[in-house]
This record gives sequence, structure tokens and C-alpha cells, in this order.
Amino acid sequence: MKINLDQEFKALNGETMKSTDGSVTLRSICTEALLNVTPEEKLTGEEKAKRYKLANDIFNSKDEDFEMQIEDVALLKRLVGELFTPIIVGQAFSFFEK
Repeated sequence: MKINLDQEFKALNGETMKSTDGSVTLRSICTEALLNVTPEEKLTGEEKAKRYKLANDIFNSKDEDFEMQIEDVALLKRLVGELFTPIIVGQAFSFFEK
């Protein structure tokens, strides 16, 4: 499925959310989710390498719509859901479902 990684997150007042690197985008949220590990997770080296590759592909993609496997979307939804606040999770999930 194709996902637009440049979708921006909005505050409740409708303003674009900002980070030190600029606007908060689905690209930045996905990359951060893939490169962080919760204390409860016990990942193998293979799993870490897979996450790194996907994060690198997402971060460096020049395509407006990034082709993503369904299982990668499921992984990202799980990770974003575990690592971020409701305002990010709610919007990210809607971006994944467009």
C-alpha cells in the first residue's frame, strides 16, 4: 500500500506541530518509532536490522507516496501506539488508513 510520508501532524487548534527539525510528519514519527525500543521489548539482531532498514528507507525516500507492505504498516501502528501520545497516535492511525 502507498502511504504519504509527508503528511503533517496538527495540534488541536489546527496549527502544524513543530519539532526542532521542522514540521512533525509521518516520516519523522515512523522513523523515530522504528529506531526506538521500549524496555519491555527483547529484539533479536535480525529484528533490529529489519527495523533499521525500514527506517532508513522511509527517511531517505524521495517519493511522495511510499510503498509499504501491510505487515510493515501493522508494525508501525503497534510501535507508534506504544511510543507516542494520543494526539500523535490518533492522527498517525488515520494517515495509515487513507
